[in-house]
Amino acid sequence: MIPSTRMNLQAASLRDRADAPVDPALGAKRFGAAVVSNVPVESGSICVYHVPAVGRAARRPVVFVSGWGTTPDSFPSFYSAMAPDTEVFHVETREKGSSVLNRKTASFSMDQFAVDISAAVEYFTLQSRDPVLVGTCFGSAVIIHGLSQGLINVDSVICYDPMARLWVPRWVIRIIGSTFPPSVLMALRPTFRRIVLAGMKEPVQRARSAAIIDNAEMWKWRRAALALMDWNLFDVAESVSQRVHVVNGSHDRFHDSTLFPDVAAALPEGVFVRIPVDESHREQLMGIVTSEFAAHEDTSTPPAINAFVAK
Repeated sequence: MIPSTRMNLQAASLRDRADAPVDPALGAKRFGAAVVSNVPVESGSICVYHVPAVGRAARRPVVFVSGWGTTPDSFPSFYSAMAPDTEVFHVETREKGSSVLNRKTASFSMDQFAVDISAAVEYFTLQSRDPVLVGTCFGSAVIIHGLSQGLINVDSVICYDPMARLWVPRWVIRIIGSTFPPSVLMALRPTFRRIVLAGMKEPVQRARSAAIIDNAEMWKWRRAALALMDWNLFDVAESVSQRVHVVNGSHDRFHDSTLFPDVAAALPEGVFVRIPVDESHREQLMGIVTSEFAAHEDTSTPPAINAFVAK
């Protein structure tokens, strides 16, 4: 079989897997086997779930950094679609309810978010195991920032749908964040929930957005939003010297598919990968692609993914 034919078959297989139904219960069961650790960070600790491989582990572990405010139970399809031999360290960033932080001293700068990721990698001594660092949305933004500032040192990086800036306009953050205390913001949460979900038609992302808002710890959100409201990915992208795979499969209100080619182009070694799927299969695609990288031997693009790289 000639190489081009082999690659075509691998790409077709990946598309078939991305389009095939998965059982969310399988992912929930797999995540249920996770070992929970509270990793020490500045002014407290963050939560990391170690999801073991089923059977013999692939060569490289995955460090997964999810989006703003997301909860682990938002990702059953991610874990269902992932190859059983993939070992995952699911990192909860500090704006989430699972973190334990000193309210008076905790920083929510983007530098600090990035340092937390490095702390998790060091805590589990993963650097010597050549991990694959994977982010989605806000998690991707933290990774890109950390790479740009030399705060994160991991060779293989995948960024799904990177957040370019906070979704809420800066003027809203300035007015609401600097005027209303967290107790008032908690009271306004149902109103905010209705505004955010109004007209949002994508069922999976709508459900995730509702869960994110319902589980928000408002003092952390307020502090983080005020700290990050002026941050912009395009201000730091050119300082990232290593290869970053920017991956997109679907479009919704919070993940604008037209943005991500520009993100990849702004990164000096950015590689844009587009694998179109329905938005309900977004996390499923992430699990499949992540498994390909975990089983791959180096920082290059795995053969099954290479067919989807934008030329």
